[in-house]
Amino acid sequence: MERNWTYRDASGTEYGPYTWDELVRYARENRIDPECLVRCGTQPWMSTTDAGVFEGTPRPQAPPTSPFDNSKDAIDAANSAHRSPHNRLLYLLLGILLPLITGLAGINNLLVGRTGHGLTQLMLCLFNFVLILLGFLIGVTFCLALPLGAGIVLWSVIEAATNDRDGEGRTMVFS
Repeated sequence: MERNWTYRDASGTEYGPYTWDELVRYARENRIDPECLVRCGTQPWMSTTDAGVFEGTPRPQAPPTSPFDNSKDAIDAANSAHRSPHNRLLYLLLGILLPLITGLAGINNLLVGRTGHGLTQLMLCLFNFVLILLGFLIGVTFCLALPLGAGIVLWSVIEAATNDRDGEGRTMVFS
C-alpha cells in the first residue's frame, strides 16, 4: 500500500506520510484526534471523521497529481484558465487603424476592460478635437493639436502592438 496520507494535529504539526491502514490503526489506538485533519497526497485537508478514518473504510480518493503534470489536458486546462475571451486581432485593428484613420484612440482598451487607459486616450482625443476646432477659429491651437494628436496615435499603436493582456490580466489570443 502506498504511503500518501498526512496527518495534521491541532497545533499544525504534520505527520506522515502514512498508509491508510496505519491511519486507521492509529485512530483505533487513540493516537489520532477525531478533530484533526488528514489528506491524501496534495488534496485539500479534511477532518478525520469526514475522511472515514474512525470507521476504517477509506473514501475513494483520486491519485494525487503532480504540480508538474505535462499531459495535454492539464496544459490545456491551465492555459484556458488564463485565456481572455477578447480577440487579440480585433484589439490590434481597433488600436492601430482607428487612431490612424479617425484620430480616435482608446476604444480598443475600453472593449477589453482596460478602462483607465481607454478613458485617458479617449479624453485626450476629444480634447485634441477641441484644439483642432479652435485652430480653425484662432489658428494658434494647431501648434498644440498636431503634436498631441501624433503622440496619442503613437501611444495607441505601440500599446496595441505590445499589449497582449485584457483588463483582468488574462492573455488575449488570435481566434
